[in-house]
Amino acid sequence: MIKTLTDKRSSLIFSTCFALFFIALQLITLKQPIGDFGNYYFGSLFLRNGQFGSWVYEPISFNLRLHQMGLRNFFLNYNPLPVVTTITYIPITWLDYGVAKVVWNMGTALLLIWSLRRLLTYLRIPLWQGLILIPVFFTPMRSSFAQGQAYVLLTALLIEGYLSFEKGNSWKAAFFWGFCILFKIFPAILLCFLFFEKDYRTLLRTIIVVVVGSALMIPLLGWDVWFNYHWYILPRIANGELNHTFTFYYQSMQVALRNMLVHDKMHNPNELVHLPWLYVIVNNLFKAIIVSIGAAAATGREQSSLQRFSIWFMAGLLINGYGTTYGLVSFIIPFTALVLIMSSPIRWWLVSVFFLFCNVPVDSFQNFPEWLQYPRLMLMLLAWGLIIYHMHLQWKPVHAALFLLILAPAFLYHAQIENDYALEKEEALLIYDFNLSAGKLSIKYFDMNGPQEKVIASPLIASESTSYPFTPHSLGNTKLPGEFIKKAVRINQKQVLYLSDKGRGPGFYSLRILELP
Repeated sequence: MIKTLTDKRSSLIFSTCFALFFIALQLITLKQPIGDFGNYYFGSLFLRNGQFGSWVYEPISFNLRLHQMGLRNFFLNYNPLPVVTTITYIPITWLDYGVAKVVWNMGTALLLIWSLRRLLTYLRIPLWQGLILIPVFFTPMRSSFAQGQAYVLLTALLIEGYLSFEKGNSWKAAFFWGFCILFKIFPAILLCFLFFEKDYRTLLRTIIVVVVGSALMIPLLGWDVWFNYHWYILPRIANGELNHTFTFYYQSMQVALRNMLVHDKMHNPNELVHLPWLYVIVNNLFKAIIVSIGAAAATGREQSSLQRFSIWFMAGLLINGYGTTYGLVSFIIPFTALVLIMSSPIRWWLVSVFFLFCNVPVDSFQNFPEWLQYPRLMLMLLAWGLIIYHMHLQWKPVHAALFLLILAPAFLYHAQIENDYALEKEEALLIYDFNLSAGKLSIKYFDMNGPQEKVIASPLIASESTSYPFTPHSLGNTKLPGEFIKKAVRINQKQVLYLSDKGRGPGFYSLRILELP
C-alpha cells in the first residue's frame, strides 16, 4: 500500500527529510556573503533607527552609508524591495546581520515545511513523490539560502492562501495573497485567477488588503518614500530595470527579445537587428499569448481549482521580466499541482524538464550564440507547452478580449531619441559622480572595495574641454519618468555631459553626451 502524507509516520518522515535538507543547505551556505539579505536587513534597520528615507532607493547612497558604518565587501541594491518589506524584517534587526540571516532562512524554511506538508496531505500525494521536490528544487533552494531571499516565505504564504481559499475562508486567503502581491509584483496575476473563478468577493477583499496595506505604509514611512517608490521605482522594476537590463542571467523572454532587437552601444552592441518597436510588440504579444492560453486552460472545469490556480501562477512567472535562480522556488506550486498529480505518462518527462530548468548552470551558456543563451527559459516554455497540450482549452470571447487588452499598449510605442554614451565601455557598474579638469575626465564609483576614483580617456571629449554647471529643469539632479539625471555640465558650448540611469536600474548611472543645437 502506497503511503500518503495523511499517514502520521509518512508525514513525520517527510518533515524530517526536509528539515535535514534545509539544515544541510544552511551549513553549505553559512560562509556565503550576506547577499540580497543585506538589502532587507539594513533597510529595516535604518527604519528602526529613524534613518529611513527615499535615499535608500539610490544605490550609491545606500552603499556609502553602509561603508561609513564600517561594513566592507558589500554591494547592495535596495530598489527591488517594496516598502512593505521594511516592516517585515524589523523583528530580526536586533540580531547581528549574520545571525539574523540564519534565523530568517531557518524560520522561513520551517514555514515552508509546514505549508508543503499541509498541501501534499490535502492532495494525498505519496511520500516518495513529495520527496522528489528535494532534488528537483535543490539549486533554487540553495540559491535562496545563500542570498537570504524571501521566496521561501512567499511560496509558503501562497500555499496557505490557496488552502484558505479552498476552505472558503475568503478574508484569510485575501490576506495571504494580498501580502504576497505587496511583497513582490508577479503574484498580482492571481487577481485574474479570482476573476475567472468568479469569486468576486475574494477578489475584492484581496484588492482591499493590497490598497489598505499599501496605504498603511504612508504614516509609517512617510509620503515622500511612498510616492517615490510607487511613482519612480516600481514602474521601472516592473519593466525589468534593476541594474543591467541586458543581462542574460535573468533568463526571461523580455531580456532575450531585448538582446536580439534593441541596440545599446555599451551593453548590447551585437544585437541581431535594431528594431525597438518590434521588441515592444513581440514582448507584449508573448505576454498576451501566455496569459490568454493560461486563461483558456484554467477555464476548463475538469481541472481542479489548484490546477487552475497553478496555471495562472505559472503564467505570471513566465511573463515576469526578472527571472532568478532563487525565484524558481515558487515553481514548487505548479510542479506539485500540475505534475505530481498528473496521471499521464508524460508526467516523468515533465519531472525531468523541471529538474533541468531548475538546476541548469546558466552561466555555462554565456559564450554561446545569442539564441542559445537562454536554456532555462526554453525549458520553462517546454514544460508550459507540455502541460497545456494535455489540457482541454475552452476558448471564449473573454480570452480574445484579454489577449487584445495585453497586446494593445504595444501599439502606443513612440520611438525615442537615444543619447550617445560618453565612454566606449562601462568603466564601473555604479558611477555616481564625474569631474572635468584640464581636459581630463575622472569618475567616482563604488564597488566591493568601497568608493573609488579614476581618470579615464574619452574620444568624445576634446582635450581642451572646460566645463561649467548646466542645470535647466530638464537636466541635473532631476527625476523624470523612466530616467534619473544626477549631474550635468556643459562642455565648450557644444555638448552636455551628464549622468543618466536611462535603460538601467534606478540609480545605476552611465555617462552620456547630449549634442546642443
